[in-house]
Order: sequence, then structure tokens, then C-alpha cells
Amino acid sequence: MLRNKLRYLLLLAIVGLLAILYDAYYLWIIFVTLLALPFFMFAMLCYIYGHIRVEMLSTVHVAGKDEPIPVTLQIKNPTIFPIPYLRINATYRNLYSSNELAKVIFASVESGSSSKIICNMSSNYAGNIVINLKSYRIYDYLKLFSLKKKLDCTLKAAVLPRYYELEAIDSTYKITVESDNYSPYKSGDDPSEVHEIREYREGDRPQRIHWKLSIKLDRLMIKEFSDPIDCLDIIFISLCFPDGANTLYHIDSILECVLSISYTFLLRRNPHYIAWYDAAGGICRRVRVEHEKDFYDAVDGLLNLKPYHTDNDSLMVYLAQFPQEQYTDFIYITGGAVVSQLEKLAYTKAIDRQMILLSEPELIEQIQSDEDGLRKTAMELGVDFLPVDIGNVKRDLELFLA
Repeated sequence: MLRNKLRYLLLLAIVGLLAILYDAYYLWIIFVTLLALPFFMFAMLCYIYGHIRVEMLSTVHVAGKDEPIPVTLQIKNPTIFPIPYLRINATYRNLYSSNELAKVIFASVESGSSSKIICNMSSNYAGNIVINLKSYRIYDYLKLFSLKKKLDCTLKAAVLPRYYELEAIDSTYKITVESDNYSPYKSGDDPSEVHEIREYREGDRPQRIHWKLSIKLDRLMIKEFSDPIDCLDIIFISLCFPDGANTLYHIDSILECVLSISYTFLLRRNPHYIAWYDAAGGICRRVRVEHEKDFYDAVDGLLNLKPYHTDNDSLMVYLAQFPQEQYTDFIYITGGAVVSQLEKLAYTKAIDRQMILLSEPELIEQIQSDEDGLRKTAMELGVDFLPVDIGNVKRDLELFLA
């Protein structure tokens, strides 16, 4: 804009010099017009500035990784003057990170009309994306002046991680303790709860005949007992990362791992918990996943989770909150395994304990080659240690869980 002002002053000086040299009235008229033009431009700019409205709209609040998030900017210009040049400043960032990216959008609007601009944004990593409309700057026709207006318009969109079915996970229920919860999908042998009553079929045991109902309906009816189940599988997530780690990259892979295992359990109709440590509240939170809605509730909770860089004994906090529970599988997923985490995992009341470490390929190779390191410690503590390449989560999970 400074360059335009210098050009204007140079043009004004040239016309003024010509008007003095040739003493022609039309040159003086041009000189006076040029002299008054900035005042007219500034007055018109102030008028437009007072009437223009810029809003941000969006109909998409959930998207996948690398999928476009369409953000609509609506610009209303009720004045009789068209707007040739409008600069809009927006920012967006992933709430898992403090890095903020800037985006500049240029627009023009005709007089007495409104214009909609669709701007597609995307994220390479999962998480909640906050899009903030910071300000806009409007320029006059000659770009001699500009006026800036601050805005406070924010939109939030959830970018979901990739997840998929893991064929290596079987669909059998593992019962280790007595339970007051029963499977809604299949019958069992627990006579304390009736799953359903149906007509007699050949091969049914006479002991299960419901005599009162059979007499009433004048046909043999059979009681099917319930199959007791409990939420005996748990996936516990640690988002404790060392300083300097690529937080977005690590969280993205951890979420892919967690949700793929949970999604497979859901397809297998195997109730389970997804649990995590909330560093902001200093407590552990968990979601029982039994239906699709529960799965997305867990996703929402994980996307609002803040990573932390100091080990707060998250696993011990969980065991203190739920001291009496027993599990079939306790799956601990972390991005930075240490011996102390393995030792704490050994305290859990579970038949099978697994630690899944997601890390860089170099560290994975180092762990694989060190026979006296983490793998040996895990074996001594009765924990299955599964190192997973952060860039090949699906491949390694299928390999280790098979």
C-alpha cells in the first residue's frame, strides 16, 4: 500500500508541475481532482466499513483425516459501492497442539448484494480443529487507505482418526468373575436370569419347560437362560510424551490403535472399557463401549483429551479409583514405555496383560535387538509386550494379535 501512495504522490507532483508549466485550466482541474480524490476515497471507505458484515458458516462438523472441511464465509454489502478488494485473516489449529496456522482469503463483493466464499480446510492429523476468523481489512479502489476490523467468530470441527476391523481378534467371551450383566444377543446357562421364552423345539431339555405358561397357552414353552457377561476387557491409554516428541504424530497413531481394537470388539459384540487419564482433572475417565453410540462417546472424550509430559502414575490412579475390578484382558497403550509402567501393569487383576508401545522404527529395532531390555522385563512380570511401528499400526497389530 505504501507503493501505491508513492505512485499517487508522484502522479500528483507531475500533474501539478505540468499545470504550472503550461498554465492550462484543464490541467489544474485534473490536479484539483487528484488532490481531492483521496478524501473522497477515504469517506467512501468509511461508509462501506460501517455497513459491511462478514460471517463464518459451516455445515460439516465431523470429517476424516485429509478430508476437506468446507467453511463458508458470507459477506454482506448493502451499500451502493462495490468492494473490489477485501482481505480476510483466519487461523486454525489442532487442539492437541499449540501451533496455529494462518490462512489469508481474498474476496470482492458487488454493490447491494451478498457473496459466499467456500474455503476448504483439512488436517493431516486427528483431533478437534478450531477455525477462528480473526479480522478483515477493506481497501479503497486505489489501495491508498485500508481499515481493519477485528472479529471473534469461531468454528470447531472434529477430525476422526482412521480405524478398522482387526481380523486377528477373535469373538469369544472370556468370563472370569460372576456378573450381574447379561448378553442381549445369546442365551446361556445362568438360571438366575431368563433370556427369552420360546416354543418347544425337538432336543430341548424338559427341565426348561415353563409349565405355567405352557398350560395357559396350551403349547409347550421353553425358558432360555441368560449368558452372563461383564466388561472384562479394558483399553487404557497413556498420552504422556517426552518433551520434544511429535505430539500430533504420536497421538494420531495411538488413537488409530485404540479405536481399531475397540471397533473390532464392538463388531464382535464384546463389551469393554476405554479408559484414560485426564491430566487437567487429575482423575481417570472411562466409557463402557457396548453400542455404536458408546463408541462415538469415547471418541469424543479422547478428542478432548490433553496430552501431558510428566508421568503422573496414571495407571496407579486408575487402580485406586477401581480397586476391586477384575479383567480378562488389560490392554495398556502408550507412546513411551518405561520399566515403571510395566511394573504397575503387573499389579492389575487381569488374566492377560498387554502393553502396546507405539514408537519410531529406530526404537522398535533397538527394542527387538535388546534381549535383556524391555522384552525380558515384561516377560518376567507376566506382561505381553507388543512394540508397534508408529507408521505401520495396522500391519503390526495384525501381526502381533494373530
